[in-house]
Amino acid sequence: MNKYYLTPRFKLFHTASGLILSMLIALFLYSTWNLPILNLFLLVLLGFTIVSSIYWIRKENIAISREGIEYEGPDVAFGIKWENIEKVSTGWYFPVKPEGLVVDKSSIRVTKMTIGTVKRFPLWASSQEVFIPLSCFSDNWRDSELGQQIKQYAPHLFEKEKSV
Repeated sequence: MNKYYLTPRFKLFHTASGLILSMLIALFLYSTWNLPILNLFLLVLLGFTIVSSIYWIRKENIAISREGIEYEGPDVAFGIKWENIEKVSTGWYFPVKPEGLVVDKSSIRVTKMTIGTVKRFPLWASSQEVFIPLSCFSDNWRDSELGQQIKQYAPHLFEKEKSV
C-alpha cells in the first residue's frame, strides 16, 4: 500500500488560507467589539488556527492498494473499491477545485467521521457523491507514480479519455 501526502504547495496553501480566514474573522470581531478580553480571545483563535492547520496538513493522505483507495484526514477516513469509483473529474476541495475521483457515497466504507467532516466535504449530508482530490497529493498526478497506480488498478476511469 502506497501513501501519498499533500504536496508542499498545498501544505502552504492550506496554512495560508487558514491564517487569512482567521485574521479576517479576528479583524471583524475586533472592529465590532471593543473589549480587552477580546484581544486574548483573538490570540487564542489565531493560535488554534495555526495548530489545526499544521495538524491537518500532516495528517491528510490517500493510500492506494490493489483493493482500492483510502482517504484519511483528521475528521474523516473512508475507503472505496476501484470498481465503485464513477469518474475522474474536478470537484470542490475548499477553497479550490482540483482534479480527483468522484464516488457514490453509498459505496464507501467510512471508518472515521467527526463533526468537522462538513468543513472538508461541504455537501456530505446532502449530496450522493463524494469527491477525493488527487491533484493536491501529487504534482501532475496523471503522469506521476500515483496516476500510474490508479491507471493500473482502475483502467475503466480512463477509457473515455482514450476514445476521444
